Amino acid sequence: MTDPLADHDVDGALRRAFAPPPAADFAAIAARAAAAAPMRRPWPWLVSAAAVLLLAVAWWWRPAARGTGEPVGETLGAMWIAAYEHAVADGFGGGSCCEPDLDLRQACEQRFAAQLDLEPASVRLLGCYCGPLPTGRCMALLARTDDTPVCVYVLPRAEDPRPRLPADSRFELARRELGEFVLYALSPSASAATLAEFVVP
Repeated sequence: MTDPLADHDVDGALRRAFAPPPAADFAAIAARAAAAAPMRRPWPWLVSAAAVLLLAVAWWWRPAARGTGEPVGETLGAMWIAAYEHAVADGFGGGSCCEPDLDLRQACEQRFAAQLDLEPASVRLLGCYCGPLPTGRCMALLARTDDTPVCVYVLPRAEDPRPRLPADSRFELARRELGEFVLYALSPSASAATLAEFVVP
């Protein structure tokens, strides 16, 4: 039979042996460490972060002649198809992926320093695609030709990425050069008629 008094003595001895130092000791240690450490200013880190950000922006917007690193060929074509299918699934102009009330002239002037307009006959411009899927550095427009949803991708002609659709694609891609722009129209059927209604003011 164990003696409860002996157990109590062992417990007390262990508590005394492993007791933490007083709080005043911790405060003194912290004060000595702070006094010994050199004063560090946060601004060098901010400058470094800003430099990295500027380099990233410069890399993203560097001239096409140097190679933009942008997707081209079938990769870009597949991205455009994915954005088109997402817009259709979201209601194509009626969902959350469309930015309506687009002033096409103003938007192109701000983005490309050149104007583009639409003289609609059978084409109705719904707005600008603002969904989560990437479309490269182009402006992606949502439009309807009669009842057919069409994505129109607009970018400067000097930066034409020459996209191609995958060989097994059920979509068609039409291309038109117009002033300083190149326009691509993507839909399940030939969409050259859609591009014919865009004009340079």
